[in-house]
Amino acid sequence: MTDNGRLFELLMALFDDPAELQRFLVLHDLVDVRTSALTMSGYARAVANELLRRELVDAELFDSLIQRTPMRAADINRVARFYADARTARPGPRETDQVPDDLVGFADELRQALKSVVSPDEDTRALDAAHFPWTSAAAVLGSFWPTTLRPTTDAAGSALTSLADLVQTNPDGTWTLKHGVRTACLRRLAAEQLFDRALRANDELPDEKRDTLRRLLTQLPPEQLTALDTGTLTSYSAVIKWLEPLGIAQGTIRTAVFATLDRRRLLDPLRALVGADFCGRDTEEIALEDHVVGRSPASIMVVQGPGGAGKSSLLGSVLLRLEEHVEFEPISFAYLDFDRSRNDPRDPVGLLGQIARQLRLLYATYEEDARTFAAHESAAFGTDAVAASTILDVDLAREPDLARMLSMLTQRLAEVHDLHGEPGTPPLVLVLDTFEEVQIRGPGALHDLLDLVDRLFDRLPGMKVVVSGRGAKSAFPDRAGLEVIELGDLEPASAEDVLDELGVSDPQVRSMVVTKFGANPLTLHLAAEAIARIGMSEEVFDGVTTRAEALTEIALEQVQGMLYGRILGHIGDPEVVRVAHPGLAVRKVTVGVLREVLAEPCGLDPDRAEIIFDKLRFEVGMFDREDADTLRHREDVRRLMLRTMLDEPTRAAAVAQIHRRAIAYYGSRRGIDARAEELYHHLMSDEDPRRLDDLWHADLKPLLASTLGEPLPSSARTWLGRRLGLADPSERTEWGQQDWEAEAADRARSWLASERPDQALAVLGERTERLPGSPLYPIEVAARLAVGDIISAARLLEAGIVSATGQDRRRVQIELAEQAIAVHGVQDDDAGVVRAARWGATLADLLGDEARGVDLLAAALETLQRGGSPEQALEVGGLLTDRFTRLSKAELLSRHDLVLRVLHAAGSTDTDVLRHVALEVGEKTDGGVFRPDSFAVEQLLSQTTASAAPALAELARDVGLPRAGWEIADLASTAVTSGYTGKAVALGLDYASDAQEARDLVVDNLVRPMGTAPEGHRP
Repeated sequence: MTDNGRLFELLMALFDDPAELQRFLVLHDLVDVRTSALTMSGYARAVANELLRRELVDAELFDSLIQRTPMRAADINRVARFYADARTARPGPRETDQVPDDLVGFADELRQALKSVVSPDEDTRALDAAHFPWTSAAAVLGSFWPTTLRPTTDAAGSALTSLADLVQTNPDGTWTLKHGVRTACLRRLAAEQLFDRALRANDELPDEKRDTLRRLLTQLPPEQLTALDTGTLTSYSAVIKWLEPLGIAQGTIRTAVFATLDRRRLLDPLRALVGADFCGRDTEEIALEDHVVGRSPASIMVVQGPGGAGKSSLLGSVLLRLEEHVEFEPISFAYLDFDRSRNDPRDPVGLLGQIARQLRLLYATYEEDARTFAAHESAAFGTDAVAASTILDVDLAREPDLARMLSMLTQRLAEVHDLHGEPGTPPLVLVLDTFEEVQIRGPGALHDLLDLVDRLFDRLPGMKVVVSGRGAKSAFPDRAGLEVIELGDLEPASAEDVLDELGVSDPQVRSMVVTKFGANPLTLHLAAEAIARIGMSEEVFDGVTTRAEALTEIALEQVQGMLYGRILGHIGDPEVVRVAHPGLAVRKVTVGVLREVLAEPCGLDPDRAEIIFDKLRFEVGMFDREDADTLRHREDVRRLMLRTMLDEPTRAAAVAQIHRRAIAYYGSRRGIDARAEELYHHLMSDEDPRRLDDLWHADLKPLLASTLGEPLPSSARTWLGRRLGLADPSERTEWGQQDWEAEAADRARSWLASERPDQALAVLGERTERLPGSPLYPIEVAARLAVGDIISAARLLEAGIVSATGQDRRRVQIELAEQAIAVHGVQDDDAGVVRAARWGATLADLLGDEARGVDLLAAALETLQRGGSPEQALEVGGLLTDRFTRLSKAELLSRHDLVLRVLHAAGSTDTDVLRHVALEVGEKTDGGVFRPDSFAVEQLLSQTTASAAPALAELARDVGLPRAGWEIADLASTAVTSGYTGKAVALGLDYASDAQEARDLVVDNLVRPMGTAPEGHRP
């Protein structure tokens, strides 16, 4: 095992993600390793390397780890002993054995002979007279071509012959000096004061890392870091790491560079949107900048407009200026994008933790501020309680409390503003992006978020908020202190400036584009892209202008669609073009969709589906990659082509056929994603949408929200808008009962999810009538239970079951089954819980939704485990195991939350559940179901019977260990790092000397806790 191996394994066992480990490092004033885009394993290895290199792997480190995680003290102490023993065993200078007098001459001759035949190591050769002129020249360069490198002094040979075995070859063919060789050379350059000579040797060659090194060595004031692009900052980071062994450029500059790069992970998507071509929004940009620096009276500024109007670009331009202020006039700011799953509007404590994390990075060069914000972050996420309590001088042993968190964080923000802020600037700028994701989740989520915002306003006078979304203004009716920026078309002169920045250099062409097609930002980008691809504006616009002039009221989308059609027409591959037109009628493309949906109407060979799909991966102008097996048509242009296709009679039949085939294709598949696509194609087919209520579920809202931006039939638009909660609430009294019930169900569910059952009941009380099989029955049962009205809940449950069964409304019935489990559980009716569980599982089978049945059975088992009969818990556990072990690997991977729920509910009593997960998805390390904890795996394997020996030997062969000489610790370590955690777990369970002890060990130490699903974008 390498020197850093045991420490790396310990960090992997104790920390769940890079941010958590980084907080620990900051709280205890240890190394400042930036997270970059590293996985947890990559970050843990980098931290282990740094701690060892700086000789910080000592008793103080291990004491801090024990303080943080006392239940793992045995493992931590074991690793501590490993490194203590290694230090003790480190060999000192060896005493040379006395050579007899008569052999002294022979011994000298032997030493000289050995020197001539034993090759010196790389570092030694790099510093000898023949090599150092070349290695010293290369040591100050990031990379170089061997044919152009010049030595620092006259030298024989060439770079090709002198450096061939001392370098690594880069993908572009250039060479880079090996890390150890570079370090040795830099040490000698520093010791002999030869840096200047090495830096001048190849001055004529462009090399950003050399220029950065020169700047750091001469101690020139660093450039404004926030103004540098990410590539230049990365060069600073690399050179600072070169200089670490020399102790040069390590203090404030190192911290600032690493923190700036970490912030880039958050802001780089916006930076890319702003780009060099952002212009034309001068008035709006000035208004927004005045707002965030405190020059406007408004407390909230809303930026709204349709997709493609430039909201994110405008937001990014101002946020990037705020970042640039950090180094000389810092303004505290935090950016929460609700398209990211980690930003849950219903979790105010979690949002405060995200704000604290960004503030920690913002003030990274201020040690006390950084540690304090790290403590706030830890308090929010429930980690490092002892260290955070000491720093904040409060007791954080209990669960995070919102009021206390708010009080502590806002007090610190006010202090930081007094220390670093300019008079009149806000103590905090809070930016809430993709706000439509909050609105889609209903009034409960909106209330929770705005309640947090209002609490922050109460405690931070002068705070400024920016809200960006497609229809964000509607969330603030009659709000005082509100200013709205509506983004529409650009002014003609600004539109021409945009085209100029996009590479349309001919003024006449720019003027013609704006005159003929308008000044919508997306139209301008499409026109510029068409010109760039085709090269001649006459060919691009021939026919488009003619048709535009012939129509009296041509729709903007039609013009944009025609421009995109010109782009598609110049794709050389006819199969790709057919997928785009009319294949754009589908939102997603997979091999299955190509074969079963698109092949016939698009004139494609179904047997070539896999080949065509591989070609589509490279069409980045047409597709966004959703996952390894799914491409999604670009939304920004897809809706434009749909409008154009609808206006072409020759395409109508093909488009209709695609919709019919897609309905059949997705209708035969399971899962919420398939239901979303099936419902989408029903809506686009202009069917009577009232027939679609059985397909509707609240989980479909985020998957179908963007559909309102497409040319839906009017009846479908009305139906969907009401179910998304985006219809005008003043019109509700005029709605039919079916539409009202669907919309009321979503509103009531939203309030229940926000733990406001009183508000849910108020919504349900707007009307007393209920349709047969109404979806409101199970929701009202849940609300009655939540307020403690068990009698009413039971009565409503019975009425709902009668109504839904009479109408054969299976989706409503399964929701009633879920509520029946809860009602019978509160009534201590164990037999009723089992009956409800069996009924619900049968309904799930009839609906073809096995995962839903598993979830329902897990809920029943949890209910019985809280005090029910062990026999009945065993019965439900058997039903759960039977269905869960039938779930495929794909279903397990897509339902991380469900897998964790089942493992925590049934894993301690059922080996089959644990074994199924271990063998199907146990190989995934970063973000998987199992923690990469080699210590727990070692303990599990150590508790197997003697009959496990052949299986252990087979596992050792699989992970590449030698046939003999390995220990169980070696096997566990290698299995975890090689992606064999699942197989090791299954082996430990199969041969456990005590099955119950083995199951408890796996569930308690290896299964991740609930609520740790992989972070990413919302669907």
